[in-house]
Amino acid sequence: MHFGAGGFHRAHQARYLDGLMNEGEAHEWGLSGVGVLPHDLRTRGPVQLSALVVASWARYAEGTEEQGQPIEVVDRLKDRVMSAAGRRATDPLSFVRDRDLFGTVADDPRFTAAYLAALESLHRRGAGATVEAWVAGGYDSRA
Repeated sequence: MHFGAGGFHRAHQARYLDGLMNEGEAHEWGLSGVGVLPHDLRTRGPVQLSALVVASWARYAEGTEEQGQPIEVVDRLKDRVMSAAGRRATDPLSFVRDRDLFGTVADDPRFTAAYLAALESLHRRGAGATVEAWVAGGYDSRA
């Protein structure tokens, strides 16, 4: 998943994956770009899948896999995002409060409800079941 699927994404990530696929590799991978912009929120468009992507990033930045074992977080903002994700217990919205990364999305109740539901579902149900349900339209604000 790449946020802001613009020039960098097309020039590097998509090109690299395309090369692998042309060599018969990485066919289990796919590309998806997500924009989480204030405009999307103002126009009252659907936010559930964008919230799920952001929650997935936050869950990854917690640095543990579903069985509780540590994982290596590979992110150029590793220290920053891991610190924010680590404050979830005392501030469930800590990850999305980073205005440099997310603008004002933490101020939008539709986004935050979907984000919190997605994050809870990732913890309770796991990534596979959550993504499968949400992509099929099974967004549940109660997670």
